[in-house]
Amino acid sequence: MSAETHAGARDVPMSWDEYLALGEGVRGEYVDGKLHVPPQPTFRHQVACTRLTSLLAGAGHLAVADWAWKPGPHEWHPDVMVVGEDVDVSANRYTGRPRLIVEVLSSNATDDTIRKMHQYALHGLPHYWILGQYERTLWTYELTGSTFRQTAEITGRGTPPGWDVEVAVDEVLLR
Repeated sequence: MSAETHAGARDVPMSWDEYLALGEGVRGEYVDGKLHVPPQPTFRHQVACTRLTSLLAGAGHLAVADWAWKPGPHEWHPDVMVVGEDVDVSANRYTGRPRLIVEVLSSNATDDTIRKMHQYALHGLPHYWILGQYERTLWTYELTGSTFRQTAEITGRGTPPGWDVEVAVDEVLLR
C-alpha cells in the first residue's frame, strides 16, 4: 500500500524488518515507520553530488555519496556524507555520527530544509550544508545546542567555516 506525499514522493508504512527484507537495492529512506521514496534525482543533481564528494575527498575527508546513515530508528540516504574513522567499510549503513551531511536541493526541498534539518539536529550532526541548484548558493550550518545556526552563504567561491576545503559553487553545479 502506498500514499502520495509532497513533490511526488511516496510514503509506504512498514516495519523495520519489512524494510530490511526489501534488500540493498531499495531507493528510499526509513522514517517514522515508513519507507519514504523521494522522486528520482536529476542528472544535474547527481553531477553536483559527485563533484562535492570528489571535492571533499580531494581535501582528505572520507566522503561518500548516497550511503545510508542510521542514527536510531530512522535511516536516511544523504546526498553526500563525511564519515569518521570509525566507519565499517563492509557495512550497508553508517551508524556513527557523520562529521558533515550535504543535501542538494531538488523538487523535495522541504524535506532537506525542514524535516531533515530538524532530524539531523536531533541526532547531533555537527555540520549540515544545503546546496541550492537554482539559487546557485551553498548554505552552511553548524549545530549549536539542539538546532542549526547558519554559518555561511556562499554564492561564488568560499571556504565554509570549520572546513579546509574551498567550494566554488559554479564549478560544482552544471549551468
